[in-house]
Amino acid sequence: MNEDNLLFYKKFRKKMVVDFCNFTFMKILSAFIFTIFTTLVIAQTENKLLDLDNLPEGYMVWRSEYGTNRVWTGEQYLFVNNDGKTIMELPQYSYVDDFRDGIAIVKTNFNKCGYLNLEGRIVIHPKFLECGGSNAGFVTVKDRYEDLYLLSNTGQQISLPLKEATTIQGTAIVVDKNDVELYIDLSKVNFDYYHPLMKAILKVNDQNVRHEVELEAKQILFLEEGSDRVLYQLEVALN
Repeated sequence: MNEDNLLFYKKFRKKMVVDFCNFTFMKILSAFIFTIFTTLVIAQTENKLLDLDNLPEGYMVWRSEYGTNRVWTGEQYLFVNNDGKTIMELPQYSYVDDFRDGIAIVKTNFNKCGYLNLEGRIVIHPKFLECGGSNAGFVTVKDRYEDLYLLSNTGQQISLPLKEATTIQGTAIVVDKNDVELYIDLSKVNFDYYHPLMKAILKVNDQNVRHEVELEAKQILFLEEGSDRVLYQLEVALN
């Protein structure tokens, strides 16, 4: 390599090193500025308090005795504590209900509903046509086939498809697909039993019942009290 080419190579290499260092510095500087800006925006958002007694025009508030006050801004739903601090922003939902038993009904822009917990996490995915309010830790939902189900607040299914379901004060009165009416004590639902409803079904078609487990037949029989007449049966849910 002659002297001129060597000099050119050294100058070119030096320029490449300088350009690389400048590029790296600017990249780091840009990331640093972005981080600072984002932190400031978040801090300003967190520090911005709402006066629930003097909200801006167009805002609406539904107060909660538990401090999870639901606010509609005209564009999105918020949950705000009693000090006016925003604890949850939910711009992705077209409707949000109040919290009951630690969950709230949410509805998407596709008109599908599910449930959100107090941490802002979805506990029951928004895929249902209708969602009922929580009662004693359980909810009723209707799927796209118009079937009703009883679910726990964490999304565990406890019933077969139903035609009707009413829950009130810790009880559920449901009608299954065969038009059998069941009276269910929700406090007795237990997923550790052979079936979650094994000890929870107290009446079948308004008749008091007792249950017997037939493991060989993999069935739980509900017998009329005082007789051996079978009024209802469930399949054993073996894990």
